[in-house]
Amino acid sequence: MRLFDVQGTEIQASRDKLFNFVRDPRNLPKWARAFQSADHQRARLETRSGAVKIGLRTDHSSRSRALSSTKARRSARSCRCPSP
Repeated sequence: MRLFDVQGTEIQASRDKLFNFVRDPRNLPKWARAFQSADHQRARLETRSGAVKIGLRTDHSSRSRALSSTKARRSARSCRCPSP
């Protein structure tokens, strides 16, 4: 069973404009299918196995280009998916 699908696309935008869009976690649902909602502190992913809530740690500085997930918390529905 395939757990994920990585795809690519060409985007007609400057690097800075694209980076500013991608680094804002509120935009995750617009380009990452599993994300149902996200903000600067948490996100909700919907998978075939159920919903998963994760904590997010974001750095808004232009020098740091990181978005990393922190401790995952399983939702009320049962989820048997790997921790992020």
